[in-house]
Amino acid sequence: MASALIYFGGSVFLLTTLTVLFKVEDSYGDRLLLSGLRTWLDRKVIRFKASLATRKKQGTFNYIRLSWHYLIHTLLKRIKLVLLRLETWSDGALKRNKEVAKEIRKARTHSHFEEISAHKEKVALTEEERAERKSH
Repeated sequence: MASALIYFGGSVFLLTTLTVLFKVEDSYGDRLLLSGLRTWLDRKVIRFKASLATRKKQGTFNYIRLSWHYLIHTLLKRIKLVLLRLETWSDGALKRNKEVAKEIRKARTHSHFEEISAHKEKVALTEEERAERKSH
């Protein structure tokens, strides 16, 4: 318990001494104690803060950039999936169309010329009708 009181007393004394020193330096306008070392430490602290700010800014920028790339990647994967499904559907439609065309071709056993010939025979005049027309 005694050591805790010693540390507490030392801390209060040091805090009071530094507060008085800073007030005196503030009214004087310049550093009185260890000014070179304190200026060097100030520069180090300022550089450290600047590097932290730069890292934070770059980290935020990289996070946004990475998120954007993941979003684009997901979008492209979905477009690819839609295109694959469309390709599968169109391949099936092409196969069905080809099968239907084959069936139609098989069902139609006569060519166009054969149909013309059959029609010509069907509508042809008999010998009697020809003779009757010649007589007119």
